[in-house]
Amino acid sequence: MGIKKKHNGVSSREFLIKLNTKNINDTQIKDIIAWLKEDLKKLVVDTNEEYVHMIYDSYESQDEPIDIDMLIHFSKCNHLYNTDNDEIICINEYPSNNPIDPKKILNTLSTESEHIIKLGVSGISEQLMKDLWWVMIGEDDGYMTYRSDIISTDNIINVREQSFNFGWEDYALKKNYF
Repeated sequence: MGIKKKHNGVSSREFLIKLNTKNINDTQIKDIIAWLKEDLKKLVVDTNEEYVHMIYDSYESQDEPIDIDMLIHFSKCNHLYNTDNDEIICINEYPSNNPIDPKKILNTLSTESEHIIKLGVSGISEQLMKDLWWVMIGEDDGYMTYRSDIISTDNIINVREQSFNFGWEDYALKKNYF
């Protein structure tokens, strides 16, 4: 039986990826996350983006398969730029607001694992991403401490979550962090 794969058809820069698995243990979850990260590196190249920020969590219910939820946020590094020879104008800083088709993400994710039953990719609004991200990191307790990954064309770096860099208006303030 093959893997059921779906996307919601909504282009965005914020995505929820859901995996439904069977007969899986913690080591196999880590293996699945590792191949997803490698596939996301290919996506960074294909979409001409600079970074994908990613966090994930897994959930298990009694007598149910384990679900893995992954949140990914596409970004460019807006604080690094080159100037012209006169050093008075930026020459390589471009807005990074081009939406990405969820079908492109779904097609980039190889699904070689026998443990995956279903794979879904949903383009979501910035507001929903902010809310889901906040809940997944554990709200105040995880803000700027939850482990996340920054995926670029040449490496994957595990760092503290960096949603404060995403330009989300009133994100931590709205959550009464400051």
